[in-house]
Amino acid sequence: MQTQQAQAQVKQMSQPLRSRTKNPRAAFTLIEILIVVTIIALLMGLLTPAVMTVMGNAREAAMKSEADGIALAIEAYRDKYGEYPPDCSDKDLVIRHFRTIFPQIDVRELQLLDNMLLQGGTFSAHNISRAEALVFVLGGYSSNPQNPLTGDGGPFDFVGTGSPTTVAGDYQYNTARTNSLFDFDITQLSITPWDPASSTKPTPTSKTISSDDGDIFPVYSPPNKVAPYVYFDSRTYGWLPDVGQFNSFPNTTAASVVGYVRPLKIKNGQPASGSTYGTAAAASKAWDFANPKSFQVIAAGRDDQFGSVHTQSGYPVYFIAGTGEAMVADPDADGPTATLISSVSNFQASSDNAVADNITNFSTRTLEADVE
Repeated sequence: MQTQQAQAQVKQMSQPLRSRTKNPRAAFTLIEILIVVTIIALLMGLLTPAVMTVMGNAREAAMKSEADGIALAIEAYRDKYGEYPPDCSDKDLVIRHFRTIFPQIDVRELQLLDNMLLQGGTFSAHNISRAEALVFVLGGYSSNPQNPLTGDGGPFDFVGTGSPTTVAGDYQYNTARTNSLFDFDITQLSITPWDPASSTKPTPTSKTISSDDGDIFPVYSPPNKVAPYVYFDSRTYGWLPDVGQFNSFPNTTAASVVGYVRPLKIKNGQPASGSTYGTAAAASKAWDFANPKSFQVIAAGRDDQFGSVHTQSGYPVYFIAGTGEAMVADPDADGPTATLISSVSNFQASSDNAVADNITNFSTRTLEADVE
């Protein structure tokens, strides 16, 4: 028996050993690699538009949320002070407003503000633009009832020499404002603040000023955008006789960058008082403004462009929210329908459709999305 077992072991040992390792798998061929790369490229091509759409919608939603937050802050301002803030396009209204809400205000505060509204000695509706006014009125006033503008925490910080003056150039924008009604993210303001840790006190030549037009009033823009949020006060929606123009934003310096915007209309017609409206100012009222007794907050949308200020036959054109139509302030029109421009739809006049993606405090999302 032992002999048979020994023979079996010898026989087994004499057989060649089997490899315990698997044969290596052949490498990918060039064709296989190209096929995989092509599939990945196709998938990316299919996914990229969808991803971009989702990201764009998210930015629009964030912009709309911020516009609504600004609108709530403006309502809070009215609750606190008894009336809506001015958009600074009418000097008399601005001065009257501050006299009303601060009965004890020092006359020098009003003189300083008056000087800040002037350009070359003449009032300019753009010196404190409708975007700058938004930051000015919501950023908070000082708790000092005599000096709400230049007191501690107020919007203006004196950087001149000697006692505070009423010279506009002797002040910088105060980045340490208190009593703010809206939490302005300083990274979205058009300023580079003076470093408070600096041992050198700012002067009129080294003060904190805005980067949009070089005065001390900054604007507030959505993240990574240039075009700011714009505020239109219903009391000054229309014709401004003292400057001979209809309301629009911004000043000519910034227009080439972000375009212009006017307050929007709604389709609620007002008939002519006579056979025709007679004047462009009267014709501009052929359709009511949106939010006729409060305000409008407008953002440029994802394209960062408000659009153009259109005219027809020399008369201003207004877009109508909810329909995408446009009307012209034609003094010869005999009623609201006669002011409508038949060639305009979906907020597009000529080749300019930048208005369509504008976002407002009264739109569901973009103006275009609300067109019925």
